[in-house]
Amino acid sequence: GLYWVEEVLGPLVVPICQNSPKINFEVDPERLKSNSCRDTNVKNLMNTVKAFLDSILNSGASCPQVLRGICKHLADNVGLKFPECKEIAVQAFIFLRLLCPAILSPERFGLVDEPPSNEARRNLVLIAKVVQSVANGVEFGYKEQYMLDLNPLILENTQRVKDFLNDLSSNTSGSMGKVPSLPRDVVLHQLDYVVQFVSGNMDKLKVSLNSHEQLYTLFSAEVEMKFIPLLELQREQEKRQPRKKLHRLNRLFRSVYKNKSE
Repeated sequence: GLYWVEEVLGPLVVPICQNSPKINFEVDPERLKSNSCRDTNVKNLMNTVKAFLDSILNSGASCPQVLRGICKHLADNVGLKFPECKEIAVQAFIFLRLLCPAILSPERFGLVDEPPSNEARRNLVLIAKVVQSVANGVEFGYKEQYMLDLNPLILENTQRVKDFLNDLSSNTSGSMGKVPSLPRDVVLHQLDYVVQFVSGNMDKLKVSLNSHEQLYTLFSAEVEMKFIPLLELQREQEKRQPRKKLHRLNRLFRSVYKNKSE
């Protein structure tokens, strides 16, 4: 799903990181600079958050099948025991664990090459704070009174977020995805997490893939579209350590598929 994150957030995050001295979203009176107008900053922040929300909430059709499958799996399984919490589970996965972290730390998701400046980071923090509040459907209160001006935006978009999450968790048709154009060091960093996850959950993965044909189909598509092209990087690797990571990942996936075929 990294390419989806890049497609949805990249065009909005990059200008903020590049033009941080000229852009100011600060609304906290205690942090305002002497030459900054709070009312102007509130409007800037509100308009920018609207752009982020529009980009996110209009991207359902391009959301990869694998992410949709995870959302449906979360909603179905959480809904069995806690029907009132299934929407929260999907919201936490999409916004709290994926989109908002990408807004806060775009360099970790390959959206920008260098870490943002302190000014840009503060702007991204404010944007992510509002986006997450909209996703939660919770208005700002007395603890953050300087954010109260953003509450109308939360109320306006709460239902849009619910419709978006319902679409992701009820319909697994969508984009098959494509290999993200990420820097090699970012790709290898992500492979570390994949190797650790697959290694630590091999038995569970084998059981799940054998008992859930739909999950196996989605998993197979993800491997074919993303991991196999990444594994081809091993032919180009000159350093021993990255090559070892790719070989380990290759062996892990072969083990899973061998178990499935048997």
